[in-house]
Amino acid sequence: MGKKYLTIAHILCIMFKGDNMSNFLVIDDFLFIRENANSQCLMELVRGLKKNGHNIYLMAREYDNSAFDDLNDVTICPVAMKLQSFVDSKLSYQNKNFVVKLIYRIISFILYHLDTFLLPKKMIRTGSKIIKEKNIDKIISIYYAKINHDSAFKLKKRHKGIEWIMYNLDQFSFDTRHSSLKKALYRHEEKKYSKEVDKIINVDGIEEEYVNNHFEPYKNIPKISVPLPNLKPDSANYMKQNNDAKMVMRYFGTFYEDIRNPDCLLRMLQELDSAQYRVEFYGRCCEYLKKHYDSLPECVHLSGTVSGEKCIELTDSADILINVGNTCVNQMPSKVFEYISSGKPILNIYFNDKELAMKYLRKYPCILNVRSDENISSSQLDDFCKKSRLIPAEEIKKIYNDSLSENVIQKSVEFIEE
Repeated sequence: MGKKYLTIAHILCIMFKGDNMSNFLVIDDFLFIRENANSQCLMELVRGLKKNGHNIYLMAREYDNSAFDDLNDVTICPVAMKLQSFVDSKLSYQNKNFVVKLIYRIISFILYHLDTFLLPKKMIRTGSKIIKEKNIDKIISIYYAKINHDSAFKLKKRHKGIEWIMYNLDQFSFDTRHSSLKKALYRHEEKKYSKEVDKIINVDGIEEEYVNNHFEPYKNIPKISVPLPNLKPDSANYMKQNNDAKMVMRYFGTFYEDIRNPDCLLRMLQELDSAQYRVEFYGRCCEYLKKHYDSLPECVHLSGTVSGEKCIELTDSADILINVGNTCVNQMPSKVFEYISSGKPILNIYFNDKELAMKYLRKYPCILNVRSDENISSSQLDDFCKKSRLIPAEEIKKIYNDSLSENVIQKSVEFIEE
């Protein structure tokens, strides 16, 4: 009876959806790493496609099958990394003998890189199998990482009837972190991709960078530019949850000497009263601060790396959130929209007036925007903190209506379905 019911339901679904229902192969090598912000954004698009009745098959390197277990009716297709599993098990080997441990680590290192070398072929083999067995209509590949677009390109060449959509959340050929040689190699890759790709979804700022650099391999290919799809003010918790009598300020993420430098921030914190303020840093930024500074302001506390779930808790219970922008104008940290969604006051350090994040942060009702070369005293920061307020979700939704996650996803899904 159950099987008969499912068959009837499937037939009804086809009758009502007609040609609008498609089978999607979504490629994201880093899908199962929960801390990957790009994958989290991709999941918003996947949910939007699923909501419209499409069938989704997610292909990724096998890290942890329990990740993203909240995706109902989405089929996970892991690419088995057996050598990497061996690596993981041996790296946890507890033998106290130094020589034995060293041998295991050397073997693990070799097998890990061998597995990584074999991964592209495994992705193509697994992808081809899914395409044939599941009658795939469309492929979506996400950048960052390059292997996703490489795999989609090769699969599209093998299976000509399939439509390929590139979803770019990061800059590709003009990422300022890349050397001139690497940028040139990436531009060569993009010219190759342009011969097979059918549609492109770019995050705001990426298309402008192509035009500004007079490099437009996708000029005649249908494309849209959208904000990151993670601005969700309704999910925010506006109540402070810590019992600290001090005002708590928090920064989450990483610092880089060249593209995200905290010098300006530390100058502002230098004379902040540690009896009234506690400034906490979470993530790999702690390693950077330990390495680059002999001493830190008294109010500063390095708290190390925490899980994504813990970051949400800490965001909810902070009084002030700290953002440090990028020197590269075409990249926006995903946490910018998370900060805006929270409704919390924001201290924002920026490097360039044209920085993409400033397009959104200038509109935020309770923010102190400080250019990195400005001299803002601790007393000015103190004045901002004491006068700050929480921003209700309804106010955020009015200001950022076009950037709300639900509206960004709707626009993206409609473009894919055209």
